[in-house]
Amino acid sequence: DGDLIMPTSFNSINADYLEKLANDKIEPYLMFVGSNFWANKEGLEWFFKNVAPYIQNKIKIIGGICNAFKDVYLPKNVELLGYVDNLDPYYANASAIISPILSGSGTKTKTIEALRYGKTIIGSKEALMGVPPEYYSKIGYLCDTPDCYIDAIGQLDDTKINCHSLAVFDKL
Repeated sequence: DGDLIMPTSFNSINADYLEKLANDKIEPYLMFVGSNFWANKEGLEWFFKNVAPYIQNKIKIIGGICNAFKDVYLPKNVELLGYVDNLDPYYANASAIISPILSGSGTKTKTIEALRYGKTIIGSKEALMGVPPEYYSKIGYLCDTPDCYIDAIGQLDDTKINCHSLAVFDKL
């Protein structure tokens, strides 16, 4: 166990800034952001097999992890974007962040980043490591089965900014 909790190195993002970037004309989508790291690949492979084929939502994958899936058959609702110049508009317009991380340790940078952008997070216990459990229901959904992910995604509304996520980011 650690004796010291280090603050995140991310600065807060203003909700008004995110609201200005959000565009109602952009079709809602789920998003995953990550590097080409084994735990990201493992989680996405599981998600692509067990969840993506059973939902209608578009799924945008951003970052180096796209390299792991270049020559792999993917469900038709998955789009690999690779590296982007600016994450801000992608985060602002995502309905939620999916984070089906199955292995690893410690607090996930992707989770802190999603909170910073005021996103609802649909993720595993591993993905939410470091976030106090009392916040889970406010920032999104803790899921451990395909049905849980499918149900959580089905409960999403048109809200692009989760004010609770922004508040939790400021507390962490």
